Amino acid sequence: MDKMSSKGRCDSSEGVNYTFNILVIGKKRVGKTSFMESAGCKDVAGHEDYKQLIVKDIDSGCPVTLNFFDTYGGDKIANENEMYKKAHCVLCIADITTPDGCDIFLRSYWHTKSRNRGGIPFIAFGNKSDLENIRAWSTKQARTDCDCGDIPYIEVSSKTGKNVQEGIRIVTDATLQWAK
Repeated sequence: MDKMSSKGRCDSSEGVNYTFNILVIGKKRVGKTSFMESAGCKDVAGHEDYKQLIVKDIDSGCPVTLNFFDTYGGDKIANENEMYKKAHCVLCIADITTPDGCDIFLRSYWHTKSRNRGGIPFIAFGNKSDLENIRAWSTKQARTDCDCGDIPYIEVSSKTGKNVQEGIRIVTDATLQWAK
């Protein structure tokens, strides 16, 4: 995977300076689509396979376009290899209320690493943090597992919006840092 070629200072007359493809993975019903909707991602006419969000880089003020490719919970994605080739970042979302949710982070990380020729960022989100009373695994357990792979981890709630924008900032910053 080649890194983005547009770098440097942003000129408002130039428009969007960076565009990144974010591959969103996770089991069915963990809230991948809900997360993207909570973040403010928009459908793109003629492109059913991704949603788009434009944010600003905190350091430069340049606009950054994030194209989120939703895998729709498919364990076996028909064009999985093609999606990994086009990705600039992998976002793994798990449900904190399911017992095996935390296990997916490391499994997905090593699966991604085997396809990841460009060292793209891998980020983990524990979704449904608003359901604390039925949590199946602890934040400490998730952080310990993620620390094994040096994986950034944050808990979010697509329903309430808790930490959603912080999660987007983590994805944006990690991807920008990788591109520079």
